[in-house]
Amino acid sequence: MSGLVVRGGALWTGWHLYPSGAVWAEDGEIRFAGDARDLPGEARGVEVDASGGVVIPGLVNLHTHAAMTLMRAAAEDLPLMRWLNERIWPAEERFEPGDVRVGTQLACMELVASGTTVLCDMYLAMDEVAEAVAQAGIRGVLARGLADVDPSAGERALAESEAFFARWHGAAEGRIQVMLGPHAPYTCSPAYLRRVGELALRLGAGVHMHVSETLEEVESTRAAHGMTPVEMLRATGLDRCRLLLAHVTHPTPEDDVILAGLTGGVAHCPVSNLKLATGIAPVVRLRQAGVRVGLGTDGAGSATSLDMFPTIRLAALTAKVTTGDAGALPAREVLAMATREGARVLGLEDRIGTLEAGKRCDLAVVSLDRPGLEPAGDVLSLLVHGVTGQDVAVTVCDGRVVYDHGRFPGVDPGPVTAAARRIQARITAGA
Repeated sequence: MSGLVVRGGALWTGWHLYPSGAVWAEDGEIRFAGDARDLPGEARGVEVDASGGVVIPGLVNLHTHAAMTLMRAAAEDLPLMRWLNERIWPAEERFEPGDVRVGTQLACMELVASGTTVLCDMYLAMDEVAEAVAQAGIRGVLARGLADVDPSAGERALAESEAFFARWHGAAEGRIQVMLGPHAPYTCSPAYLRRVGELALRLGAGVHMHVSETLEEVESTRAAHGMTPVEMLRATGLDRCRLLLAHVTHPTPEDDVILAGLTGGVAHCPVSNLKLATGIAPVVRLRQAGVRVGLGTDGAGSATSLDMFPTIRLAALTAKVTTGDAGALPAREVLAMATREGARVLGLEDRIGTLEAGKRCDLAVVSLDRPGLEPAGDVLSLLVHGVTGQDVAVTVCDGRVVYDHGRFPGVDPGPVTAAARRIQARITAGA
């Protein structure tokens, strides 16, 4: 792996904004990130020109189902449980070998083309997901979905998860990490959740799970078990694991205390939550309680897009309108949620999330050179309220360029998109 030098534009390290900055990396590790005037003279490597733009840490997508690109715009205007039961789960039953890999390849291209360098994926056929992630050069925190609605399928899924962890945890030069993925309290019994937690502790794996996504989920869990879904985490021992909790749109104040004491945190997914009308997480309240909160898109089957910038924007805007405070969740804070706070939730803050010497070089160059972004004014505010993923010019993961002005090194988008169209037509036939 050779060196890399990025210069010519502004630089937001995740902590500080330099009007004229530079980043230098060797063997994927950042050696310098700061004012361009202080760039060491020995800095050498592949040159990336950020002129007319701003360099930011790579975005961290804390919750998605990558291969659901195959269901993009194919299950619209439905509430969550009808969306799942009538459209998504029947479509997934029609998958053939290789389908998940194609959907994940398409997702990885979309992610890197919009500045995301980390995806946290929960799905099925996870070997196909891992192969696609490794090929794309992106970071993946991957979990095989688990449920015991069918007990025999639940047993098989646990065994597959353990085998998947053995094959892929730490693979792709450390870019792939493996978690366990119990789907939700309404698809996993308390006894099964206890077993998932025990396996996670034995493996040293984190746990990625949907929690308190709808009011119906909260009410049904209370009716069945006498506790909220968040309280169930403690009752089943899952609170001893590093937890990545997707959505958490309906926590109680008592839940806040439990969530604040967890290792891990919450993936806030405002685009998907708004589209499915499930609610909006009380992000300001959670953060004030000490809960770590990052951002995720959810899958393209619900969110339509894996572009993190609409998620960033809606996280900021919904925080303002739900609190009645225009100063809630300012640009700097919501950008931190999309970068360093996401890394903290995953326990990867010592490696990624900010651009600092000693960390891995994950970054995006965002072009501000178009009429809708001129004049630049407050650059951080523009990143939140003006930029879209289409403004990303270059994305770098682990010191390698994985996207460059519409090109994906080593990947031909044409065959992937053509295959994805054929697969969608097959799996959604009759929907």
